[in-house]
Amino acid sequence: MTGIIGGSGIRPEHITQIGEWSRVWSPYGFAEVFMGTLGQTPVQFVSRHGINNAFNPSLLNYRANLSALKLLGCSSVITTSAVGALNPSYSVGDLVILDQFIDMTNRRHTTIYDEGAPQGNEQHTDLYAPYCPTLSDLLFDCAGQKAYNPRRDVTVVTIEGPRFCTKAEARMYALLGADVINMTSSTEAIIANELKLRIATLAVVTDIVGQSYETSFALANLISVRSRNLAPRLGDI
Repeated sequence: MTGIIGGSGIRPEHITQIGEWSRVWSPYGFAEVFMGTLGQTPVQFVSRHGINNAFNPSLLNYRANLSALKLLGCSSVITTSAVGALNPSYSVGDLVILDQFIDMTNRRHTTIYDEGAPQGNEQHTDLYAPYCPTLSDLLFDCAGQKAYNPRRDVTVVTIEGPRFCTKAEARMYALLGADVINMTSSTEAIIANELKLRIATLAVVTDIVGQSYETSFALANLISVRSRNLAPRLGDI
C-alpha cells in the first residue's frame, strides 16, 4: 500500500472524497491521517504541515508522519512539494521528480535513531540513492501519459527555513549541483529510508530563486497559491 504526504495546498479531497481523518499514534507522537479509498484502493493521506497548515518546516514531526503510514501498512510513500528553481533552464509550473538531495538542515530530528536503535537494527542507512527508482519511474510514466512531461534526475537542496535563502547561498547551492530548493524533502527521504519505506517525490516549481518580490509574505503566498495548481495534476496521476 502507498501513502501520500501532501505539501502546501494539497488536500485529500484532491484525490478522493471518501474517507475521514483519524489520529494515529506512533513511537514519535501522533499524526493526523486521512483514511479513504480511491475506487477499490485504500488511500492513506497526511497533510505535511498539519490539517490547518499550522507548522513550519523546522517544527514538523516528520518521524510521526512517516511512522504512522508504516504502522497503517504502507510500504511506499509518494510526497508532493513546492520548490524554487536554482537551475536557469527551469520555469514556473514545471513538474520535477526528485533523484538526489543535499541536506542543509540543522535543527530538526533527521533520524529515528536519536534515542539509540533497538538491538539488531542498523543505524547507518545507505542513502546513495535516496529515492526509489521504481516508484519514480511509475510517477514519470503516469505523468507522461497525461502529457505533463516532468523533469528527471533532479537534485534538491533542503534548507532549514522558515526564511528564504540569500543570494550568496543560492549561488553556493547551484555550484554544489542543486537544481531546486525547498525546506522538507531531505528530512522525509532520510526518515523514510530508515523506516524501510520506498519514497518518491513529485514537486512543482513555484518560483525562480532570485526574482524580486515585494515582501517575503508575498512570496510565501505566491508559493502556496501556485502549489495548489499541482493538486489537479496529482489527482490525474
